[in-house]
Amino acid sequence: MTDRYAFQEAHVAQAAAVLEALGRPAGEPADVAGACYGNAVFEALPPLLQGELTTLLGYELDDDPSGEGRARLTPQDANAGFWGVRPLSDTPTDSVRLWLGLFSTVTEPVVRGHLADLILTSRTDTSAQHASATVAGYLDTAERASTDSFYAAMVIVRAASIARSRRMTAEADVWLAGVNLARRLLDTETAPGGPARVLEMLTQTPRTFVPSDEQRATVSDLLNAAESRYRDANAADWIADCRRRWARTEEERLDATRRQTERYLSTAEDGEGFLQMHWASKAAQLAKDHGAADAYDAAVRKMQSIPRDAMGWQAIESTERLPTVAVRSHIRRVARAGSWEQALAVFLASPSPAGSYEHNKNVALDAAKGSIRGLFSTTVFGVHGLPERTNDAFEDGEILRMEQLVIGTHGILLAEELWEIQRTYGAVAISDVATRMTARYGSDRLLTVEFASALGLFWEERYSDAARIALPLIEAGARGLLLRLDEAIYRLERGSSPGRFPSMDFYIEKLEELGLDPDWVRAVRVALLSPGSNARNLAAHGFKFTFSPTETAVLLRLAGLFCALPVSTDADELRRLLPQPLRSARKELRRRLGWIWR
Repeated sequence: MTDRYAFQEAHVAQAAAVLEALGRPAGEPADVAGACYGNAVFEALPPLLQGELTTLLGYELDDDPSGEGRARLTPQDANAGFWGVRPLSDTPTDSVRLWLGLFSTVTEPVVRGHLADLILTSRTDTSAQHASATVAGYLDTAERASTDSFYAAMVIVRAASIARSRRMTAEADVWLAGVNLARRLLDTETAPGGPARVLEMLTQTPRTFVPSDEQRATVSDLLNAAESRYRDANAADWIADCRRRWARTEEERLDATRRQTERYLSTAEDGEGFLQMHWASKAAQLAKDHGAADAYDAAVRKMQSIPRDAMGWQAIESTERLPTVAVRSHIRRVARAGSWEQALAVFLASPSPAGSYEHNKNVALDAAKGSIRGLFSTTVFGVHGLPERTNDAFEDGEILRMEQLVIGTHGILLAEELWEIQRTYGAVAISDVATRMTARYGSDRLLTVEFASALGLFWEERYSDAARIALPLIEAGARGLLLRLDEAIYRLERGSSPGRFPSMDFYIEKLEELGLDPDWVRAVRVALLSPGSNARNLAAHGFKFTFSPTETAVLLRLAGLFCALPVSTDADELRRLLPQPLRSARKELRRRLGWIWR
């Protein structure tokens, strides 16, 4: 006794009778398979023959991932374990003999076309004659009145795939059959899946004939009919893709994109708030990708017209208690420094306000393990209420959030340090701050004067004014450091663009390349640049006018990093200083106070 099927000639007639009877009313092979169970004639067959029939009916037509407008025959549930259908390449000889016998016997098109493709795809018979028989069988199946509309579409696409890949003269016949089927499907109440696949096939470039102007116009009319019937934005995508493929001129391709963006914007008008922004921004991106300038402008105008209040934003707040004793312990370093000069030196020797990058990364990724948010991309909106970027890298977004939290916490402590200096040592003359910093660190006099001015404004509680000095001061400090490192950073004029120094983004990238401590690189990026808080650009372009004490304290600390670096040190020594930029600032404090810096 064996559980492996063994072919017998008598099986052909027995199985053919079942397939003919059950195939006649069936819309597709899967219907035949479903009808087998409970059918007395089928259940009277030998069990192993029953299994063979359900197996051969267990293959289905599916979209071919190698390109649009193509289909292939694949096993159902190929990865489903013991009950999945075996790959065609593993078909035993006895099963193949049964298929060949049935193909020569069965006349019902829905079964015959399926059998022909099994034989072709399994490479049992790859001759031109059999390929033509497979195409003919599928064409007969598509014309049956009882064939399921979606399956009819799939067999036409499969027939076209076979004819096109083999450069068969039958390609033209399949193409015409596709036109007739698409027209029939669009004239009836049918889901878009079938028409979409047929039209995707029709708009592929034929390999064996050139469509006439009349044929091209017919396909264009079918696409117009599809656009009228299926008015949702998802249908607009495949219709526009078909139009762009079918277009012969750039204007026709642009018109396809305009129609697609118009459908997006129409969908936006039907929505509210966030849905409006989603479809309008999608329309803008689409128009930009395809060079449709007028459509892009229309989409952007729609985005700009959506009020921020209409977006339905919700603020999610949480409170974290910071123990008073922890704050006191932190500011004790400046309170007991002995003089304002020493206290300010302590401030300028404090670590990166972003903390340790490696520590932040490890904590953020540990906390994010198993988070459902990792399954989705995140769109970040700016203070202007418009989308700025989409983060597909979940882990990077989690690290960034952790760093922003750490900077916010350190901002509180840094602000307390500055206030404690004022409380403990009273008013400090701005000129004295600049003079002492220049003498102590060998700093650039111009930078120390501006730093002292910003510090004075902070102590006067003019925090936003102080921030407006600190922001360009950080950039000037980074640029000056690169110049002292003898780096070629100036950009010559190009065309109508005048010569200029690059932006802060370039400076921090260059300093990172040269070995600047990554904790400070991250601090500058997260506090000033995108995808961080982007304070520099928001302030420069009129989107941020006010700064809190904690934000300003962080900016002063970042400015202090560059202001406390010596200007007389040669380039080689400066390069050695980059991995530990606070080494010179901490040197004297270690000797006097004996602190261990972190």
